[in-house]
Amino acid sequence: MSRYEGKRILITGGSSGIGLAGARRIVAEGGNVAITGLNDQRLDQARATLPDSSLILKSDTASEADIDKLRKAVEDWGTLDGLWLNAGIAEVDALESITAESFNRLMNTNVRGPMLQLAALAVRGIRANTSVPGLIETNFRHFMPNDSRPQFEELVVNQGPLGRAGSAEEAAAVALFLLSDDATYVTGSQYAVDGGLIHY
Repeated sequence: MSRYEGKRILITGGSSGIGLAGARRIVAEGGNVAITGLNDQRLDQARATLPDSSLILKSDTASEADIDKLRKAVEDWGTLDGLWLNAGIAEVDALESITAESFNRLMNTNVRGPMLQLAALAVRGIRANTSVPGLIETNFRHFMPNDSRPQFEELVVNQGPLGRAGSAEEAAAVALFLLSDDATYVTGSQYAVDGGLIHY
């Protein structure tokens, strides 16, 4: 398949998990990828598995300065055909443990940063869709303490009709459909990639 032949796709948070699975698939289907991440080790590992033509950048979604640097780097790299705002963090704690710092970090990374990125990269006439992953086998699951995570995950998995966690590749496949020309008449949609959990 070559759905992405000659296309350039930017994936934020693409140095591991769903984003990296998507980047590898785009490359396999003829496309070029730019990815961002914060962890040096994961960025190096991603660099080792992606072609030299890939743009791999250390970038903090919550940082205005980094967003501006990302915009300039992408402009130099070439015109984008798709943008996947995939970077995010999760923090779970008791209500009384929430601080202004932790709240701002969560909102800046998951809400404010992506909106500013979109404002710096978007043009009129684009399609915008959302995929909502459930329990997926990625590093993102490590937001919970090690001692409570297995019990929580077992509870979530047992509630879903498929009875298992999803893979990064399965979650990426839905996002890649939305980024491709197979979805040219799809916009304003939200796709749950959760093994049926949300509707169960």
